[in-house]
Amino acid sequence: MMRRPDRLRDDERRQFADSLARCPELTAADQLVRTFSQILTTRSGQHVKDWISATRAEDLPGLHTFAHGLENDWDAVIHGLTTHWNWSQPR
Repeated sequence: MMRRPDRLRDDERRQFADSLARCPELTAADQLVRTFSQILTTRSGQHVKDWISATRAEDLPGLHTFAHGLENDWDAVIHGLTTHWNWSQPR
């Protein structure tokens, strides 16, 4: 789940697909993790509220806790997911 699907070997891909087919919660978690990854990599913080709503619709307490944490630090989360900055730049 933490690797890009295109980087899995064929046997890993089959095994993962089999696991997803057997566990609806894992399928939901996989989709939510991949969606959040896209939000991070594209800095599309405007989609975080929708992601949190989708997360709440699933029975995944660990992700509920993560979503709650995002809400508790909302301003910083949105700033971090919508602005371009680089710590290596001189101040």
